[in-house]
Amino acid sequence: MSCGRSCWRAMTVAGWLSVAAAVVSLDAAGSDRVTVQPSTSPTTVVRTSPIEITVRRRFAAPPADVFAALTRPELLRRWMSAAGRDLVETEVDARTGGRFRYVFRSSSGRTFGMYGDYREVVPGKRIVHTEAYDGYDWEPLVTTTVLDEEAGGTALIMTIRYPSEKICDTDFPNIKDATADGFTRLDALLAGGIANMM
Repeated sequence: MSCGRSCWRAMTVAGWLSVAAAVVSLDAAGSDRVTVQPSTSPTTVVRTSPIEITVRRRFAAPPADVFAALTRPELLRRWMSAAGRDLVETEVDARTGGRFRYVFRSSSGRTFGMYGDYREVVPGKRIVHTEAYDGYDWEPLVTTTVLDEEAGGTALIMTIRYPSEKICDTDFPNIKDATADGFTRLDALLAGGIANMM
């Protein structure tokens, strides 16, 4: 089922890893109850060419933990969402030549899928993958994520290359002005320590 234009805008990788304005902390039991606090590591989103957007963020966790949170199904389900839709199915073969598929479900039960191929995977350092959506026939986006160790944490640099300037034009305002959903959840997950969750 196609999720429609507004859903697609919220679905790009940078859409679910979007501009963070707050850090969310899970309670000790790991429930969904959250406390919102000012973010100490804002996300920057910059249009770097007519068909590219670059997203930058620092996480207070080592690159191996950030990589695990980006590639392990059991961790992805704990933080990834799309405009309030829950990630309900996750298939990930995070290796060069592997594939992924995510299925999201809204509170009304509607589902949509996002999928792609891994072009390059260097554990803890770099992920290059395509990204496409059920119901859309344009060429896939290509997303390159680089994880650099920085002062005991990780600097994440994500570059999203769109198939056309028109699609990039449509998506950029959504990414630039998006709420903190993806990165705040990821911050909370990383704050709990990945080793404690596997």
